Amino acid sequence: MASGAAMAATQIDIESTFSQHTSISKRKLARATEAFTQTLSESDIDKSPATAGVIEKIVLQNFMCHDYFELELGPQLNFIIGRNGSGKSAILTSISVGLGCKANETDRGKNLKALIKRGTNSSKITITFANRGDEAFEHDKYGDKIVVERTLRLEGTSGYSLRSESGRLVSNKKMDLDLILEFFDITINNPLAFLSQGAAKTFLAASTDDDKYSFFMKGIQMEQTINEYIHSNAQIQKIGKQIELANSSIQALREDAEKAKETYEKFHKFKNLREHKKIISGKLIWHQIIRGEFDIQALQDKKQELDANIHDLQNKIETYGSNLNQLIQDQATVDEEAIGKKTEYHQLCSEKQGYKQKSRDYENKIGSVQNRIDDLQRDIHSKHREIKQLESKIAVEIKKLNDAENGESLEVRLNELNSSRESQLVEQQELVNAYLELEDSSKSQYNSSNSEVGYRKKEIQELRQNRHIILSSEKDKLAPFGNNMRKLLQDIDREHRRFHSKPIGPIGSLISIKPGYDDYHQLLEGHLKALVDSFVVENFHDSEILKGMMKRRNINSRIITRKFEQFDYSEVYNFITGDLQMKTMLDALEFQNVDAMYSLIDARFIEQVVLCESDDNAANILHNNPSIKAMLSLFDGRSGKKLSVNPATHAFRSDPFYYDFGQYSKIQIGGNNDNIDAQIVKIDISIEEKTLELRQLESQNTSAFRKMKAEMETTKRKLEQMKKKIRMTDNEIHNIQVKLDRNDDSSKLEAYQQEKSNIEEEIIINERSINGSNNELQMMKQEFDEFYQEYESFNANISNAEQHLQKLERKSQKLKQQQMVIKDEIDNTKLTITKRTKISQAIDHNISELSERVDQETPKAERWCSREAANIDLSRESLDDIKYQYEVINQQLSQVNRALGKAEDQIIEEYNSKTMVFKEAREELVKAHQLREKLTKAITNRVHAAKTNRELLCLAANQDFSSSLHQRGFEGKLDFDYVQKKLKMLVGKDGKPPREVTALSGGEKSFTQIALLLAIWKPMRSKIRGLDEFDVFMDTVNRKISMRLMLESLRKEPKSQTIFITPQDIGHVKGIDADDVHIHKLKDPARMNNSTNHD
Repeated sequence: MASGAAMAATQIDIESTFSQHTSISKRKLARATEAFTQTLSESDIDKSPATAGVIEKIVLQNFMCHDYFELELGPQLNFIIGRNGSGKSAILTSISVGLGCKANETDRGKNLKALIKRGTNSSKITITFANRGDEAFEHDKYGDKIVVERTLRLEGTSGYSLRSESGRLVSNKKMDLDLILEFFDITINNPLAFLSQGAAKTFLAASTDDDKYSFFMKGIQMEQTINEYIHSNAQIQKIGKQIELANSSIQALREDAEKAKETYEKFHKFKNLREHKKIISGKLIWHQIIRGEFDIQALQDKKQELDANIHDLQNKIETYGSNLNQLIQDQATVDEEAIGKKTEYHQLCSEKQGYKQKSRDYENKIGSVQNRIDDLQRDIHSKHREIKQLESKIAVEIKKLNDAENGESLEVRLNELNSSRESQLVEQQELVNAYLELEDSSKSQYNSSNSEVGYRKKEIQELRQNRHIILSSEKDKLAPFGNNMRKLLQDIDREHRRFHSKPIGPIGSLISIKPGYDDYHQLLEGHLKALVDSFVVENFHDSEILKGMMKRRNINSRIITRKFEQFDYSEVYNFITGDLQMKTMLDALEFQNVDAMYSLIDARFIEQVVLCESDDNAANILHNNPSIKAMLSLFDGRSGKKLSVNPATHAFRSDPFYYDFGQYSKIQIGGNNDNIDAQIVKIDISIEEKTLELRQLESQNTSAFRKMKAEMETTKRKLEQMKKKIRMTDNEIHNIQVKLDRNDDSSKLEAYQQEKSNIEEEIIINERSINGSNNELQMMKQEFDEFYQEYESFNANISNAEQHLQKLERKSQKLKQQQMVIKDEIDNTKLTITKRTKISQAIDHNISELSERVDQETPKAERWCSREAANIDLSRESLDDIKYQYEVINQQLSQVNRALGKAEDQIIEEYNSKTMVFKEAREELVKAHQLREKLTKAITNRVHAAKTNRELLCLAANQDFSSSLHQRGFEGKLDFDYVQKKLKMLVGKDGKPPREVTALSGGEKSFTQIALLLAIWKPMRSKIRGLDEFDVFMDTVNRKISMRLMLESLRKEPKSQTIFITPQDIGHVKGIDADDVHIHKLKDPARMNNSTNHD
């Protein structure tokens, strides 16, 4: 803080400073004077009058001696001539008063009311200024003229009106008039700018040096400047006294603030608790608001979804209605055709009975002959067996006879039988092993066939499930992705604020097959594979969050990380679709999300994968066009092909792709419901085909089982026969052993031989009968074959009729079922619309209540803290968590308050108020010091600048004064005494040195005064100047010389306007008749009611 001594040192003695000459060197002063003089004379270049800021016209109403008076002035030199009493001086007075002077500044009255013509209540002065060219003032408002009106009233206050050229009122404020005068450099308050009659006489007749000094200083406004500096210095001294008072009181404020600070600092470490309490208080409300907003948004989304669904359902009812009408028409047509086919079928069935009877007759006849032949053959076979038995018996008898002769042959036979028995035992074991192998194979084949049948049944079940899912997907696109995928999307929507950008997916739900590309459906979905279930995120942060969500829902979908940005793929795409005239996957797919499209372009180059109906010429196309990544080709209704070229080896590949109709489709086919119906038809066909395959498989299994069983039975019979054969061998061995011990005669041999001969004759007879029967049978079979062909043709016709009838009946039944399904769908859809409309209305009501509650609570929450400060995250904090935090903070604050002995609010209030009072006092004191120093420095600089300017003006005036005297042949100068405040005019004539003007005649004195006035006018640079009765003290000679001097001097300032008032004639003055001079002669006093003006 500055001390009183320092404050005193900053004070300036203005009057003492201005009583001294400036310390600038004479050389610098001479250069500045030369530059100043040169600047003053630069206007001589342009001799044209001013087009703005000069008076064009004056109109007086009831002003002084004038009832009504008009006067048009020239832009440069004006002389107003009139006798005494003609109202000349009133013109200069009206200019001063009309532009803002007070009455006492005009020497024409003590107040403005004295200027109103006697007998009237008001007076009006109208002054019109030119306002053209580059120096015009606000030309857009006023136009080419500015009209200033001042009205004087006996009762009430005077007023101003500033009007435009058209007479429109622009302003009625004195401040706006001052701005105009300042803009045009019109110094109306300068006493030497407008010298009234009294002021002119005083100036011209002034004989003392004090008066001259005073007039000069007033003319260059130095006296006004000094007075303003003195006033400013006094204000600085007042500021110094205020600083002294503030210094004495600020110490006490500092002590109070420090005590409050000490208390507050003890509390300050717990301030965050209070702030946290405020935020927690806000969070309690914000949590409910945000929960409400979340619920509102969820309800709005739900309502929007419901409304869209209702609209879709209404459209679906219309579609159902048209489909139902078409089905009824189709069924009528089918039923009519079925009636005709049924009549035809019944007719054929009645004819079939005749064919069946005829077939049975043929079969009976053929069977009878065949039975006869079979009986004969069986008899022949039986007789052959008897012959063999007889031959065996004959051989035995012969052998007995031989054995009786030689027993060694029986022993050989016995050895042979023993060896044969061993072979038979081995063969028996082989048959046992074969039977066991067949039994094992039968069991294995049974298990395998059961597994295959189970697989086929599972395929049929999956097809039926897929059919159900496709029907469900018509209402819910996410159905094919499973319930977990729906839950994952709900998680993403609920926690979307955790992501930088919300994930997109699954991609399969965002794309569909365009109409016309239905045949490529399975092929396109197979090519995209895992990408159908994939999601797209923008960065690693979002990828990690999404992985966590997928893990919770047990989903292993692929995550693609890429910027959500678009790029130009048109070059290759336009070449393929334009130049090559081919269609790509991009043409076949319709996207609901543009980022999903760009993701597939990135990952699968779908704009470079071409679709074709066949693989003809595919190799050439791929080799000749490397921009094509692959070609997808149709093959048949169950498979397709992927054609490509290995970029490294350039080898052509053709990979088959088999459609899986059992797997439900996740990519929908766009367009109407016909596409879904087409998918259902395809699945129904697949179900029928799979069912037929199952039946064929079961039939094949049954046949195989029967064949296997037959083989096992055959092996079993062979095994039994082998056992029988072994028993026979054993019996023969036993008999040989018996025969070795006995002998027999030959009577039996002869009997056997005779019996054999008889049987052979019977066989011959039977064979002849068989030949005759075979001929009869052949003829019968030939007749039956011809009949059977006719019967088969008839059966084919009846089968075709039956199949056609069954097809029509199935079609009719299917149409009826479809009608029932559609009717059920219509009823269910209408019921759904009613339910969802009620739900939508309930949601509207809930949204309204929640929104009203949120709007009511938001101002309360904002009084505690902003939404950003609350930083509510519903997934991280519950309302109970926040309540618990609030209770904890309240307990801590209570402990702090008890420790300090004061309430929290009281401590903060005392600290804030006392600190603020001290800071404000200190800042005010600093500002006061700065203001005092700034003002002191500014006024010091300005005082020195004003002193320098005064020196320059005085030197310029001295030069101009000396120049004016030279026209009279005089020498002279102006001697300024700033200490005594005197101005001496020193004039010398007849070659004598300059001296005081006391020795000059009256006319010569007046001439020197005029020279002094012009010397003062020169640096004043006032736009308009006036001089009243300047020549009253001059003789004729000095008057002419003075007039010529004024004309010459003022013509050097062509942009200024000067008004001279004189009662004398000026016609004899040289140069008075020039274009820049306007003479206005007023009427004599006796005829001055309607004065006329003359140039």
